[in-house]
Amino acid sequence: MRIAALGCSHTCGYHVKDMPEDKVLDINTWPFSGKWNDNNWAEFYINNKNADGVIFANSSNGWWEYSEWLSFLFKKYDDIKEVVVQNTYWNRFRLSMMDPPDYERMVPLDELYHLEHKKGNIDLWLKRLHNEQKNVFDIPLQCYPEDYSNRLHFNVKFDPRFMMDEPDLRAEPYMKVKTWMEIMSLKAQREWFKEMYILQELCRSNGAELKLFSLNKWTWIPDEMLIPKLRNSFYNFDYIQVASNHVEEWFLREKQVDLTKETIDGEHFGEDIHKTIALEYLPQQFERKSNV
Repeated sequence: MRIAALGCSHTCGYHVKDMPEDKVLDINTWPFSGKWNDNNWAEFYINNKNADGVIFANSSNGWWEYSEWLSFLFKKYDDIKEVVVQNTYWNRFRLSMMDPPDYERMVPLDELYHLEHKKGNIDLWLKRLHNEQKNVFDIPLQCYPEDYSNRLHFNVKFDPRFMMDEPDLRAEPYMKVKTWMEIMSLKAQREWFKEMYILQELCRSNGAELKLFSLNKWTWIPDEMLIPKLRNSFYNFDYIQVASNHVEEWFLREKQVDLTKETIDGEHFGEDIHKTIALEYLPQQFERKSNV
């Protein structure tokens, strides 16, 4: 039996606390330097079950790529029986480039994937940002507070057909349009539900359990995944298991610990917190749930 874990920096043991200030960064290591430390819930969870494991996680990555990673892992390993997914931040997005710029030039899933490290019985995978031979870039970026401070106004007109009156998409900055017409829109909602549905069906077809949880309100899981009468609003989510509480909420209720004050670098948690996530939080969230 093998357990697979997917996530962002919180799943790859990342923190910036011990990063040297003068470190020279490379396109294929930034922002992935400083990872696979002991603040990694996935390693504790896998080792506690005495299972083989595989972790595919990248710092700064978004959820849009999880189904691609999982599809690759199911082809690479034929013994995955449990998949645990850490939902990540909604303000992230994907920027990709290729030269020559041609969408008909297909790039296989594994062209950017790399088995970076092994820790005992656990394989640790990441995605490189750049494939030099194919001249392909696939980069995670995100919107920041300043991007939300300058609202983009939207208006349409019919003269005589549907036209956008504002904004002028050829004049507005890319980040402004990206923030207000993609990230903060139904487009992001729809894409998230599609991604979760693909994860579910990949696990169903490969005979693996699927468990989904989030860390905080910024890695929000919609009520449509949690409330029974709303659960099938978008797709038939009858196989995926979803944690009822996010990690910060659970720690405040069960441990009377405010995790926002327990970070080691302003965002990431230390080893003890990750151990508690693995050994207490996850079992409590999922022990009474079953796909069968």
